[in-house]
Amino acid sequence: MNFNRPHFSKAILVVAGLLVTTHVHAASIDEMLANGKLAAAEKSLQEFLDATPNDALALTQLGAVKFLGAVERLGQASYRFGTGDSLMRAMPFFRLPVPPNDEPQKVGYENVREVLEQFVAELAEVEAILVKVGDRDVKWLVDIAALRMDFNADGKAEASESLGAAYRSMTRMRDEKAEEDAFVVGLDTADVYWLRGYCHVLCALGESLLAYDQQRMFDHTAQLVFPKSELKHDFLTHDTPGADERQQRSKRWQYQFADAIAMIHLVDWPLAEPERLKRAHGHLLLMVETSRDSWRSILAETDNDHEWIPGPEQQSVLPRGALSQEQIDAWQTFLDEAESLLEGEKLAPFWRESDQGVNLRRVFYEPTQLDLVLWVQGSAAAPYLEEGPKTEEETWMMLQRVFRGNFIGFAFWIN
Repeated sequence: MNFNRPHFSKAILVVAGLLVTTHVHAASIDEMLANGKLAAAEKSLQEFLDATPNDALALTQLGAVKFLGAVERLGQASYRFGTGDSLMRAMPFFRLPVPPNDEPQKVGYENVREVLEQFVAELAEVEAILVKVGDRDVKWLVDIAALRMDFNADGKAEASESLGAAYRSMTRMRDEKAEEDAFVVGLDTADVYWLRGYCHVLCALGESLLAYDQQRMFDHTAQLVFPKSELKHDFLTHDTPGADERQQRSKRWQYQFADAIAMIHLVDWPLAEPERLKRAHGHLLLMVETSRDSWRSILAETDNDHEWIPGPEQQSVLPRGALSQEQIDAWQTFLDEAESLLEGEKLAPFWRESDQGVNLRRVFYEPTQLDLVLWVQGSAAAPYLEEGPKTEEETWMMLQRVFRGNFIGFAFWIN
Protein backbone atom coordinates (compact mmCIF):
# COMPACT_ATOMS: atom_id res chain seq x y z
CA MET A 1 0.00 0.00 0.00
CA ASN A 2 1.25 3.47 -0.82
CA PHE A 3 0.54 5.55 2.26
CA ASN A 4 1.52 8.74 0.42
CA ARG A 5 -1.80 8.68 -1.40
CA PRO A 6 -3.78 11.79 -0.70
CA HIS A 7 -6.09 11.62 2.22
CA PHE A 8 -8.85 13.27 0.24
CA SER A 9 -8.93 10.36 -2.21
CA LYS A 10 -9.34 7.91 0.69
CA ALA A 11 -12.05 10.11 2.14
CA ILE A 12 -14.03 9.89 -1.11
CA LEU A 13 -13.69 6.10 -1.17
CA VAL A 14 -14.87 5.59 2.39
CA VAL A 15 -17.68 8.11 2.00
CA ALA A 16 -18.86 6.06 -0.95
CA GLY A 17 -19.10 3.08 1.33
CA LEU A 18 -21.71 4.82 3.45
CA LEU A 19 -24.30 4.38 0.74
CA VAL A 20 -25.57 0.80 0.93
CA THR A 21 -28.75 0.15 2.87
CA THR A 22 -30.64 -2.78 4.31
CA HIS A 23 -33.90 -0.83 4.16
CA VAL A 24 -36.67 -1.64 1.73
CA HIS A 25 -35.57 1.22 -0.52
CA ALA A 26 -32.07 -0.28 -0.93
CA ALA A 27 -32.37 -1.32 -4.56
CA SER A 28 -33.68 2.04 -5.73
CA ILE A 29 -31.04 3.99 -3.78
CA ASP A 30 -28.26 1.78 -5.12
CA GLU A 31 -29.54 2.25 -8.66
CA MET A 32 -29.69 6.03 -8.25
CA LEU A 33 -26.12 6.17 -6.97
CA ALA A 34 -24.81 3.83 -9.67
CA ASN A 35 -26.29 6.23 -12.22
CA GLY A 36 -25.01 9.36 -10.52
CA LYS A 37 -28.48 10.48 -9.38
CA LEU A 38 -27.36 11.96 -6.08
CA ALA A 39 -30.21 14.46 -5.82
CA ALA A 40 -32.78 11.70 -6.26
CA ALA A 41 -31.02 9.54 -3.65
CA GLU A 42 -30.96 12.45 -1.21
CA LYS A 43 -34.67 13.09 -1.76
CA SER A 44 -35.53 9.44 -1.19
CA LEU A 45 -33.48 9.24 2.00
CA GLN A 46 -34.93 12.48 3.32
CA GLU A 47 -38.47 11.17 2.75
CA PHE A 48 -37.55 7.99 4.60
CA LEU A 49 -36.17 10.02 7.52
CA ASP A 50 -39.25 12.23 7.60
CA ALA A 51 -41.15 9.10 8.55
CA THR A 52 -38.36 7.52 10.64
CA PRO A 53 -36.25 10.49 11.81
CA ASN A 54 -33.90 8.63 14.16
CA ASP A 55 -32.82 5.76 11.90
CA ALA A 56 -29.05 5.47 12.30
CA LEU A 57 -28.32 3.84 8.96
CA ALA A 58 -30.51 6.24 7.00
CA LEU A 59 -28.88 9.21 8.75
CA THR A 60 -25.49 7.82 7.78
CA GLN A 61 -26.58 7.39 4.19
CA LEU A 62 -28.04 10.89 3.96
CA GLY A 63 -24.86 12.43 5.35
CA ALA A 64 -22.79 10.41 2.90
CA VAL A 65 -24.95 11.32 -0.11
CA LYS A 66 -24.71 14.98 0.86
CA PHE A 67 -20.92 14.64 1.11
CA LEU A 68 -20.78 13.12 -2.35
CA GLY A 69 -23.03 15.91 -3.60
CA ALA A 70 -20.60 18.47 -2.20
CA VAL A 71 -17.69 16.72 -3.94
CA GLU A 72 -19.69 16.54 -7.17
CA ARG A 73 -20.43 20.27 -7.08
CA LEU A 74 -16.76 21.00 -6.42
CA GLY A 75 -15.91 18.93 -9.50
CA GLN A 76 -18.57 20.71 -11.53
CA ALA A 77 -17.11 24.09 -10.55
CA SER A 78 -13.71 22.80 -11.62
CA TYR A 79 -15.17 21.80 -14.98
CA ARG A 80 -17.08 25.07 -15.36
CA PHE A 81 -13.97 27.17 -14.75
CA GLY A 82 -11.59 24.89 -16.65
CA THR A 83 -9.22 24.03 -13.80
CA GLY A 84 -8.93 20.46 -15.11
CA ASP A 85 -6.40 21.68 -17.67
CA SER A 86 -4.34 23.81 -15.26
CA LEU A 87 -1.53 23.22 -12.79
CA MET A 88 -4.22 22.46 -10.22
CA ARG A 89 -4.25 18.94 -11.67
CA ALA A 90 -0.93 18.41 -9.92
CA MET A 91 -2.58 18.96 -6.54
CA PRO A 92 -4.16 15.86 -4.94
CA PHE A 93 -7.26 17.69 -3.68
CA PHE A 94 -8.17 18.81 -7.19
CA ARG A 95 -7.16 15.62 -9.01
CA LEU A 96 -10.73 14.57 -9.69
CA PRO A 97 -11.59 12.89 -13.02
CA VAL A 98 -13.08 16.11 -14.40
CA PRO A 99 -13.30 16.12 -18.21
CA PRO A 100 -11.52 18.93 -20.08
CA ASN A 101 -13.66 21.95 -20.90
CA ASP A 102 -12.90 23.61 -24.23
CA GLU A 103 -15.09 26.60 -23.36
CA PRO A 104 -14.54 27.43 -19.68
CA GLN A 105 -16.36 30.33 -18.09
CA LYS A 106 -14.60 33.50 -17.05
CA VAL A 107 -14.06 33.51 -13.31
CA GLY A 108 -13.48 36.22 -10.75
CA TYR A 109 -12.20 36.09 -7.20
CA GLU A 110 -15.70 36.25 -5.72
CA ASN A 111 -16.73 33.23 -7.79
CA VAL A 112 -13.94 31.19 -6.22
CA ARG A 113 -14.87 32.29 -2.70
CA GLU A 114 -18.50 31.36 -3.32
CA VAL A 115 -17.52 27.83 -4.37
CA LEU A 116 -15.36 27.37 -1.27
CA GLU A 117 -18.01 28.87 1.03
CA GLN A 118 -20.60 26.48 -0.38
CA PHE A 119 -18.29 23.49 0.06
CA VAL A 120 -17.58 24.35 3.71
CA ALA A 121 -21.26 24.95 4.45
CA GLU A 122 -22.23 21.61 2.91
CA LEU A 123 -19.57 19.75 4.90
CA ALA A 124 -20.93 21.34 8.08
CA GLU A 125 -24.38 20.01 7.14
CA VAL A 126 -22.93 16.53 6.62
CA GLU A 127 -21.30 16.52 10.04
CA ALA A 128 -24.50 17.80 11.68
CA ILE A 129 -26.36 14.83 10.21
CA LEU A 130 -23.72 12.21 11.05
CA VAL A 131 -23.36 13.35 14.66
CA LYS A 132 -26.91 12.06 15.22
CA VAL A 133 -25.68 8.50 14.56
CA GLY A 134 -23.60 8.52 17.74
CA ASP A 135 -22.42 5.12 18.97
CA ARG A 136 -25.26 3.16 17.40
CA ASP A 137 -24.30 0.16 15.30
CA VAL A 138 -24.24 0.48 11.52
CA LYS A 139 -22.65 -2.16 9.32
CA TRP A 140 -22.79 -3.17 5.67
CA LEU A 141 -20.73 -4.30 2.67
CA VAL A 142 -20.42 -2.21 -0.48
CA ASP A 143 -18.54 -2.18 -3.76
CA ILE A 144 -17.50 1.45 -3.68
CA ALA A 145 -15.86 1.51 -7.13
CA ALA A 146 -19.21 1.30 -8.94
CA LEU A 147 -20.76 4.55 -7.66
CA ARG A 148 -20.74 7.57 -9.98
CA MET A 149 -20.91 11.37 -9.98
CA ASP A 150 -21.70 13.81 -12.79
CA PHE A 151 -18.62 16.04 -12.80
CA ASN A 152 -19.38 17.87 -16.05
CA ALA A 153 -23.07 18.42 -15.18
CA ASP A 154 -24.31 16.98 -18.48
CA GLY A 155 -26.97 14.87 -16.78
CA LYS A 156 -25.11 11.62 -17.45
CA ALA A 157 -22.77 9.74 -15.14
CA GLU A 158 -20.17 8.06 -17.32
CA ALA A 159 -17.86 5.21 -16.31
CA SER A 160 -15.01 7.75 -16.34
CA GLU A 161 -16.87 9.65 -13.60
CA SER A 162 -17.10 6.71 -11.21
CA LEU A 163 -15.59 6.75 -7.74
CA GLY A 164 -13.17 4.10 -8.92
CA ALA A 165 -12.00 6.53 -11.61
CA ALA A 166 -11.77 9.30 -9.00
CA TYR A 167 -9.61 7.08 -6.80
CA ARG A 168 -7.32 6.09 -9.67
CA SER A 169 -7.01 9.73 -10.75
CA MET A 170 -6.13 10.95 -7.27
CA THR A 171 -3.66 8.16 -6.58
CA ARG A 172 -2.39 8.05 -10.17
CA MET A 173 -3.22 4.33 -10.24
CA ARG A 174 -3.03 2.85 -13.73
CA ASP A 175 -3.42 -0.86 -12.95
CA GLU A 176 -5.88 -2.34 -15.48
CA LYS A 177 -6.83 -5.18 -13.16
CA ALA A 178 -7.61 -2.66 -10.40
CA GLU A 179 -9.86 -0.80 -12.81
CA GLU A 180 -11.87 -3.95 -13.47
CA ASP A 181 -12.06 -5.45 -9.97
CA ALA A 182 -14.73 -4.70 -7.42
CA PHE A 183 -13.58 -3.02 -4.22
CA VAL A 184 -15.79 -4.32 -1.43
CA VAL A 185 -15.49 -2.58 1.93
CA GLY A 186 -17.37 -3.23 5.14
CA LEU A 187 -18.27 0.04 6.84
CA ASP A 188 -19.25 0.41 10.47
CA THR A 189 -19.74 2.90 13.28
CA ALA A 190 -16.01 3.60 13.53
CA ASP A 191 -16.00 4.73 9.92
CA VAL A 192 -18.83 7.18 10.58
CA TYR A 193 -16.61 8.83 13.21
CA TRP A 194 -13.73 8.68 10.69
CA LEU A 195 -15.79 10.52 8.09
CA ARG A 196 -16.86 13.14 10.61
CA GLY A 197 -13.18 13.71 11.37
CA TYR A 198 -12.44 14.33 7.71
CA CYS A 199 -15.34 16.77 7.47
CA HIS A 200 -13.75 18.73 10.31
CA VAL A 201 -10.31 18.68 8.68
CA LEU A 202 -11.69 19.97 5.37
CA CYS A 203 -13.82 22.59 7.13
CA ALA A 204 -10.76 23.79 9.06
CA LEU A 205 -8.83 24.16 5.81
CA GLY A 206 -11.68 25.97 4.07
CA GLU A 207 -12.40 28.32 6.98
CA SER A 208 -8.70 29.18 7.25
CA LEU A 209 -8.53 30.12 3.56
CA LEU A 210 -11.74 32.15 3.71
CA ALA A 211 -10.48 34.11 6.72
CA TYR A 212 -8.07 36.03 4.45
CA ASP A 213 -8.48 38.36 1.48
CA GLN A 214 -6.62 36.88 -1.50
CA GLN A 215 -7.87 39.33 -4.13
CA ARG A 216 -4.43 40.76 -4.94
CA MET A 217 -2.90 37.31 -5.46
CA PHE A 218 -5.83 36.35 -7.68
CA ASP A 219 -5.52 39.52 -9.76
CA HIS A 220 -1.90 38.74 -10.66
CA THR A 221 -1.66 34.93 -10.70
CA ALA A 222 -5.11 33.40 -11.29
CA GLN A 223 -3.98 32.39 -14.79
CA LEU A 224 -2.06 29.54 -13.16
CA VAL A 225 -5.37 27.97 -12.20
CA PHE A 226 -8.10 29.37 -14.44
CA PRO A 227 -7.79 29.64 -18.24
CA LYS A 228 -10.20 32.59 -18.29
CA SER A 229 -9.87 34.78 -15.22
CA GLU A 230 -10.30 38.43 -14.40
CA LEU A 231 -6.66 39.53 -14.36
CA LYS A 232 -5.07 42.83 -13.42
CA HIS A 233 -3.26 42.99 -16.77
CA ASP A 234 -4.25 41.41 -20.09
CA PHE A 235 -0.65 40.45 -20.91
CA LEU A 236 -0.59 38.01 -17.97
CA THR A 237 -2.44 35.41 -20.01
CA HIS A 238 -0.47 32.30 -20.98
CA ASP A 239 -1.61 32.55 -24.59
CA THR A 240 1.10 33.19 -27.20
CA PRO A 241 -0.66 34.08 -30.48
CA GLY A 242 1.20 33.20 -33.66
CA ALA A 243 3.69 30.85 -32.01
CA ASP A 244 4.16 27.26 -33.16
CA GLU A 245 3.59 24.34 -30.76
CA ARG A 246 7.20 24.17 -29.55
CA GLN A 247 7.31 27.90 -28.90
CA GLN A 248 3.93 27.69 -27.15
CA ARG A 249 5.24 25.08 -24.73
CA SER A 250 8.45 27.00 -24.06
CA LYS A 251 6.69 30.30 -23.47
CA ARG A 252 3.99 28.73 -21.33
CA TRP A 253 6.61 27.11 -19.09
CA GLN A 254 8.41 30.43 -18.67
CA TYR A 255 5.19 32.25 -17.86
CA GLN A 256 4.09 29.61 -15.38
CA PHE A 257 7.46 29.65 -13.60
CA ALA A 258 7.36 33.43 -13.24
CA ASP A 259 3.72 33.34 -12.12
CA ALA A 260 4.48 30.66 -9.51
CA ILE A 261 7.20 32.85 -8.02
CA ALA A 262 4.78 35.77 -7.98
CA MET A 263 2.14 33.62 -6.27
CA ILE A 264 4.52 32.75 -3.43
CA HIS A 265 5.42 36.43 -3.09
CA LEU A 266 1.73 37.38 -2.98
CA VAL A 267 0.83 35.01 -0.14
CA ASP A 268 0.66 38.16 1.95
CA TRP A 269 -3.04 38.13 2.68
CA PRO A 270 -4.88 40.78 4.72
CA LEU A 271 -7.12 39.42 7.45
CA ALA A 272 -10.75 39.61 6.30
CA GLU A 273 -12.90 37.44 8.61
CA PRO A 274 -11.02 36.57 11.82
CA GLU A 275 -13.97 34.64 13.29
CA ARG A 276 -13.42 31.98 10.66
CA LEU A 277 -10.05 31.15 12.19
CA LYS A 278 -11.69 30.49 15.54
CA ARG A 279 -14.08 28.13 13.78
CA ALA A 280 -11.13 26.43 12.06
CA HIS A 281 -9.49 25.93 15.45
CA GLY A 282 -12.69 24.36 16.76
CA HIS A 283 -12.86 22.00 13.80
CA LEU A 284 -9.31 20.81 14.45
CA LEU A 285 -10.12 20.05 18.07
CA LEU A 286 -13.23 18.14 16.96
CA MET A 287 -11.08 16.19 14.52
CA VAL A 288 -9.01 15.01 17.49
CA GLU A 289 -12.18 14.08 19.39
CA THR A 290 -13.75 12.13 16.53
CA SER A 291 -10.50 10.28 15.87
CA ARG A 292 -10.47 9.13 19.48
CA ASP A 293 -14.10 8.02 19.15
CA SER A 294 -13.29 6.16 15.94
CA TRP A 295 -10.46 4.23 17.56
CA ARG A 296 -12.51 3.50 20.65
CA SER A 297 -15.09 1.92 18.34
CA ILE A 298 -12.48 0.03 16.31
CA LEU A 299 -10.89 -1.49 19.41
CA ALA A 300 -14.30 -2.63 20.68
CA GLU A 301 -15.07 -4.58 17.48
CA THR A 302 -15.14 -8.37 17.58
CA ASP A 303 -15.60 -9.10 13.88
CA ASN A 304 -13.15 -9.06 10.98
CA ASP A 305 -15.28 -8.17 8.00
CA HIS A 306 -13.73 -6.24 5.09
CA GLU A 307 -12.25 -3.61 7.42
CA TRP A 308 -11.27 -0.19 6.06
CA ILE A 309 -9.17 0.67 9.11
CA PRO A 310 -8.36 -2.48 11.10
CA GLY A 311 -7.72 -3.07 14.76
CA PRO A 312 -4.60 -5.03 15.77
CA GLU A 313 -6.41 -8.37 15.38
CA GLN A 314 -8.20 -7.47 12.13
CA GLN A 315 -7.29 -7.39 8.46
CA SER A 316 -7.68 -4.40 6.16
CA VAL A 317 -9.10 -4.57 2.64
CA LEU A 318 -6.04 -2.53 1.63
CA PRO A 319 -2.81 -4.36 0.78
CA ARG A 320 -0.26 -4.09 3.57
CA GLY A 321 -2.87 -2.23 5.61
CA ALA A 322 -2.28 -4.02 8.92
CA LEU A 323 -1.78 -1.88 12.04
CA SER A 324 0.05 -3.05 15.14
CA GLN A 325 -0.90 -2.20 18.71
CA GLU A 326 2.30 -0.16 18.91
CA GLN A 327 1.17 1.98 15.98
CA ILE A 328 -2.29 2.44 17.44
CA ASP A 329 -0.80 3.48 20.78
CA ALA A 330 1.53 5.89 18.98
CA TRP A 331 -1.46 7.46 17.21
CA GLN A 332 -3.13 8.06 20.57
CA THR A 333 0.07 9.79 21.69
CA PHE A 334 -0.10 12.01 18.61
CA LEU A 335 -3.73 12.95 19.34
CA ASP A 336 -2.78 13.96 22.89
CA GLU A 337 0.15 15.99 21.59
CA ALA A 338 -1.95 17.67 18.89
CA GLU A 339 -4.62 18.63 21.41
CA SER A 340 -2.03 20.11 23.77
CA LEU A 341 -0.56 22.18 20.94
CA LEU A 342 -3.96 23.41 19.73
CA GLU A 343 -4.96 24.38 23.28
CA GLY A 344 -1.67 26.20 23.88
CA GLU A 345 -0.75 23.88 26.75
CA LYS A 346 2.42 23.02 24.85
CA LEU A 347 4.32 25.27 22.45
CA ALA A 348 5.43 24.47 18.92
CA PRO A 349 9.19 24.72 18.37
CA PHE A 350 10.61 27.89 16.84
CA TRP A 351 13.36 27.06 14.39
CA ARG A 352 15.54 30.13 15.03
CA GLU A 353 17.76 30.29 18.11
CA SER A 354 15.33 30.96 20.96
CA ASP A 355 14.19 29.41 24.23
CA GLN A 356 10.63 30.33 23.33
CA GLY A 357 8.00 28.45 21.37
CA VAL A 358 4.92 29.31 19.28
CA ASN A 359 1.50 29.29 20.94
CA LEU A 360 -0.68 27.84 18.16
CA ARG A 361 -3.94 28.66 19.91
CA ARG A 362 -3.08 32.36 19.78
CA VAL A 363 -2.29 32.05 16.07
CA PHE A 364 -5.98 31.22 15.55
CA TYR A 365 -7.41 33.55 18.19
CA GLU A 366 -5.14 36.60 17.71
CA PRO A 367 -4.56 36.55 13.94
CA THR A 368 -2.94 39.19 11.79
CA GLN A 369 -2.26 39.23 8.06
CA LEU A 370 -0.72 36.05 6.70
CA ASP A 371 2.73 36.61 5.19
CA LEU A 372 4.15 33.28 4.07
CA VAL A 373 7.70 34.53 3.50
CA LEU A 374 7.90 36.14 6.95
CA TRP A 375 6.58 32.96 8.57
CA VAL A 376 9.33 30.99 6.84
CA GLN A 377 11.88 33.62 7.86
CA GLY A 378 10.53 33.70 11.42
CA SER A 379 9.48 37.32 11.96
CA ALA A 380 5.76 36.60 11.61
CA ALA A 381 5.94 34.23 14.60
CA ALA A 382 7.18 36.95 16.96
CA PRO A 383 3.72 37.92 18.37
CA TYR A 384 3.07 34.32 19.38
CA LEU A 385 6.39 33.44 21.04
CA GLU A 386 6.21 32.44 24.71
CA GLU A 387 8.22 30.64 27.34
CA GLY A 388 6.78 27.36 28.54
CA PRO A 389 6.77 23.60 27.96
CA LYS A 390 7.34 22.67 24.32
CA THR A 391 6.46 19.58 22.37
CA GLU A 392 9.45 17.27 22.55
CA GLU A 393 11.47 16.21 19.53
CA GLU A 394 11.64 12.68 20.91
CA THR A 395 7.86 12.33 20.55
CA TRP A 396 7.95 13.11 16.83
CA MET A 397 11.01 10.90 16.29
CA MET A 398 9.11 8.05 17.97
CA LEU A 399 6.14 8.59 15.62
CA GLN A 400 8.39 8.46 12.58
CA ARG A 401 10.06 5.29 13.84
CA VAL A 402 6.83 3.47 14.70
CA PHE A 403 5.25 4.41 11.36
CA ARG A 404 8.37 3.38 9.44
CA GLY A 405 9.41 6.91 8.46
CA ASN A 406 6.04 7.81 6.95
CA PHE A 407 3.93 9.16 9.80
CA ILE A 408 2.22 11.77 7.59
CA GLY A 409 1.20 9.13 5.06
CA PHE A 410 -0.31 6.93 7.76
CA ALA A 411 -2.06 9.95 9.30
CA PHE A 412 -3.79 10.70 5.99
CA TRP A 413 -5.27 7.22 6.12
CA ILE A 414 -6.09 6.40 9.75
CA ASN A 415 -7.18 9.87 10.96
